[in-house]
Amino acid sequence: MTSPRAEGIEGLIETALGLQNLRETTRSSDRLEALIVGPADLAASLAFPPAVEAAGDSDRWHFVRMTVLVAARAAGLDAIDGPHLQVDDVDGLRTGAIRARELGFDGKWALHPSQIEPLNECFVPSAAELDRARAVLASLGEARRSSGAERRR
Repeated sequence: MTSPRAEGIEGLIETALGLQNLRETTRSSDRLEALIVGPADLAASLAFPPAVEAAGDSDRWHFVRMTVLVAARAAGLDAIDGPHLQVDDVDGLRTGAIRARELGFDGKWALHPSQIEPLNECFVPSAAELDRARAVLASLGEARRSSGAERRR
């Protein structure tokens, strides 16, 4: 009989202390798969004014996003941007998702099923990106099969 597969854990970073303790969080469990920016509670913890869009494309969020992204990458984890809180604002969602992808995030949380399609448009690789990835993998495979650098005389 095989043992049951352990479920993965995603770490939601939603306090200033959580942001400060990212290194410890990334080492907390071998089941940890991703770090996620939790914008609403994090905005409150950081004392952002209530009118500030927590998931918006504001400079005040750049440090937070990059800190979570760097910690995730250093630990070999996925990095997920937090949700766009205005469910009916598809343009704002798309703008935030494009920005998150450009920064290097693997995805963005959705709060409502209507957000899934725009997020897929932003995060599903294009045919050109898939072709490039396949070419890189093929090149890597070829390099591994070769005997290494050849000496020329």
